[in-house]
Amino acid sequence: MRLGSAQIALAAAAGRASLKVYRKPRVVILSTGDELVEVAEKPGKQIRNSNSYSLAGMVAECGGEPVQLPIAPDEEGKLTELIQQGLKADMLLLSGGVSMGKFDLVEQALKSLGAQFFFTGALIQPGETGGVCESGRWHSSGCREIRCQ
Repeated sequence: MRLGSAQIALAAAAGRASLKVYRKPRVVILSTGDELVEVAEKPGKQIRNSNSYSLAGMVAECGGEPVQLPIAPDEEGKLTELIQQGLKADMLLLSGGVSMGKFDLVEQALKSLGAQFFFTGALIQPGETGGVCESGRWHSSGCREIRCQ
């Protein structure tokens, strides 16, 4: 909830000289894969990066500040660099790159940054590959759904 003049006046009328407030969490969104192109580009055998925009909309609806990074290519060095950039935020959401294919490099990149994985898949049908890991102060989740309260 954003504090406006009415909320501040109400707090003052109730004798509250100070309030606990928090800034919006900054959430970086990183889509991965050479199969993706930006929305304004015409895809050949590729697909448009719609997941990034969907996630950004959900983050905004939940009160966060979405920041979309450029699409990460299927190249471990560049992917690791973009993940490191995203880890400076309050949260990093990754889309793609966690299947078992030759070019699904997210798990390797996160491990190279010291991530410890809690799990890297779920035996459910229909299922999606994903995982949850942590390293230091951050957690990464391959979960697909964001719920606002």
